[in-house]
Amino acid sequence: MFNRYKFTDKKHSVLGIISTILGVVALGLIVYAVYVSFKNAGEAGALIGKLGCLSFFLGIVGLVVGIKGLKKDDVFYLFCYIGTTLNSVCDVFLVLMLLIGV
Repeated sequence: MFNRYKFTDKKHSVLGIISTILGVVALGLIVYAVYVSFKNAGEAGALIGKLGCLSFFLGIVGLVVGIKGLKKDDVFYLFCYIGTTLNSVCDVFLVLMLLIGV
């Protein structure tokens, strides 16, 4: 019966929530860039580069904010983990796309 109650003053980390939001925005930009690229048969031009760079920088900022959120005490780390992972995946994907040369 007591497993439904939380006897703690912890709250979700604001930095973790910001990191998660930045990760979702970065992922959305990547998905939109891939959609535009497929729609134009790979001839999307500078728009895709700008979206990729913006997504990469949002991912870096989100990753730094998520790691700072993991260093806070007395908070729940769920959103910090989600944001850090999501931003890392977005950045690794973009770096791999750059290295492949697509």
